[in-house]
Amino acid sequence: MNKYIKYGILILVGLTLTFLFWKFPAPDDRILNIQNYLITVGGIMSAFIIAYLSAKLFNLKTDRNNRQLQVDKLGERLTAFRQLMYFIMNSHDFWNRYSDIAKFKKEYPNFY
Repeated sequence: MNKYIKYGILILVGLTLTFLFWKFPAPDDRILNIQNYLITVGGIMSAFIIAYLSAKLFNLKTDRNNRQLQVDKLGERLTAFRQLMYFIMNSHDFWNRYSDIAKFKKEYPNFY
């Protein structure tokens, strides 16, 4: 119901403004002045919109680059951890030298 009320009010305001502009037209000398104001205001508003969008785009790029740096750093740490685990799992001296680790390996032979 609210949607229909909004559209009804919008149509009513549009028809009222159209009737007023038709019934009371602006003088010819003021029409050029109004057009200049509209062009100036439109240019200023478009400049603000372009500046806002450019700043937002730059901000998004900066955030993306910062996240990428964090991902790269954590990826390097994960790669180093995987390499360490690979060397530990394939090291026979490490698994046979310590009694607790040897016991664990005997209890769970298919762990690695």
